[in-house]
Amino acid sequence: MLGRLGARAWWLPLVAGLAALALRLVRLDERSLWLDEAFTAWLAAQPVATILTYPDYHPPLYTLFLHFWARLGPWAASDAGLRLPSALASAAGVGLSTWLVRRLRLPGARLVAILGITCSLSVWYAQEARMYALPGFVLLAAAAALALLAALPAHGAAGLRRTEFLLWTGYAIAMTLALYLHYDALVVGVGLNLTYLVLVRPDERRLIGWAVANFVVVVLYVPHLPALVEALSQGGPTSLTSRLPRFIAAGAALAIAAGLMSVVAWRVPRLRRPLVAAGAAAFLLALDVLDLSLARLDLKRHVALALPIALTFAGVALGWARIPWQAAALLVAAGLPSLYLALFVHPKEEWRAVAEVLQSEVQASDVVLVYRSFATRPLTRYYHGERPPIGVDGPAGLKGLGAALEGNRRVWLVELTYMQDPPTLAPYLQGRRRLARAEAFTDLMLRRFDPVQFGGSTPDAREPTGNEPLTFIGSGDQRSPPFTLRSGDERIRWQARPNPGHSSCYYESWLEATGGASRQRIAAFNAARDGRSGELRLPSLAPGEYRLSVESGCDWSMAILPQ
Repeated sequence: MLGRLGARAWWLPLVAGLAALALRLVRLDERSLWLDEAFTAWLAAQPVATILTYPDYHPPLYTLFLHFWARLGPWAASDAGLRLPSALASAAGVGLSTWLVRRLRLPGARLVAILGITCSLSVWYAQEARMYALPGFVLLAAAAALALLAALPAHGAAGLRRTEFLLWTGYAIAMTLALYLHYDALVVGVGLNLTYLVLVRPDERRLIGWAVANFVVVVLYVPHLPALVEALSQGGPTSLTSRLPRFIAAGAALAIAAGLMSVVAWRVPRLRRPLVAAGAAAFLLALDVLDLSLARLDLKRHVALALPIALTFAGVALGWARIPWQAAALLVAAGLPSLYLALFVHPKEEWRAVAEVLQSEVQASDVVLVYRSFATRPLTRYYHGERPPIGVDGPAGLKGLGAALEGNRRVWLVELTYMQDPPTLAPYLQGRRRLARAEAFTDLMLRRFDPVQFGGSTPDAREPTGNEPLTFIGSGDQRSPPFTLRSGDERIRWQARPNPGHSSCYYESWLEATGGASRQRIAAFNAARDGRSGELRLPSLAPGEYRLSVESGCDWSMAILPQ
């Protein structure tokens, strides 16, 4: 089963790997690093001690690898350079899986190569500076070691034992690296080992080798167990604990199914071959539908880790079922739309485009705000202004800036459009400034707010006589001319409505004595699309001269009704 392969047998794995690499290099540098990629690039640029102790819920090996990779030169630290290791690992996985199928003399080697080259999900994560493609390749290497061990004769000479030792050593190294690259490797590793034990049923000597190899893996992973426990104990929607069900569902299902590739003695009756082919085809079509319809589904990244193993199994299953080449061609063609989307349509966050606008238009006195603080990392990678962007985590953060937002400064606001609670800080800035520009980018929004000078805004500044109200009408931030409250017990009727084209706005209004002796807030709220209105009495104000002060992005009106 494991006889030497001739020179001709190497051409297919080599061509498959090179073709996969060429496809994964297409437009590698054209899209900006998105939020998570930029975080990885930022962390990789920190000292080694920081990388090892940073409270991230991913193991540190991938970031540590990028740290030293980026030192190879400026090209390695560029967007394309940071993504290149993922592209190389993904392409190497295609070559390895094709070689393995040839080595084991299993059917479907060409189909395995074509599926690996054209899988859109594989291509997408091969073009990310994130820890998915590399552990996927390493886990494939561990699965390959188990498959080769399963194909070895039960008894053999000393040379065979040396081969077993090398394979178990390779398995232990690969599995340890995978565990230090991504936590999903725990689930995939368990699935591979269960498959090996249940379906291969190793003899006593091979079982001892399996136990020793996995014991070595556990010992080598013990230093990282405290970090794993801490990651599991963290709460919140992005914690490892909250994602554990998805880890288990995606990783275990794929790993157990993909582990079947280690079964080299195909004993299934001939009548079951159509069922095996149908299952493999359904799995491949499900991948295409997943990539076509749910571009943001978090499950995809967990599927990607076990994908090289699963694609190998699917190709071998289809080859073993002897499906016609026309059916295989249609199956591959069904995935080409997803591949086109991954390469040319699906965008990433356009931080580079936002930075170009800021670089050309921001003035020395301007302030650049980013909602939220962690989103400053991708922006500062591309934007290098005189003043660094300021991260703001909510309305309270705006109030904490104090003098930074005072005076005649223009304020730029950069926001991720999928942020929540609140979805945007624009209404809070509109309460004190005029929205002068709004431009949408992929997953990003850029707004500019210009200062507004206070000025009178009333068509009638006469003192009220009889029951005639004193009415003020305005838009945005304004202060009225002085007027007189005769009794100090007048009623205030106010109304505010967002400007055309806006769904909400911040509104705050005050009555302040011209001499500064007293000041009373009338109303403060976020006006919804249909506006808000109300009426109240002001018994706490003394008679005298006052001004009306409004800070808002709304169209508003206010009437002072005599008692």
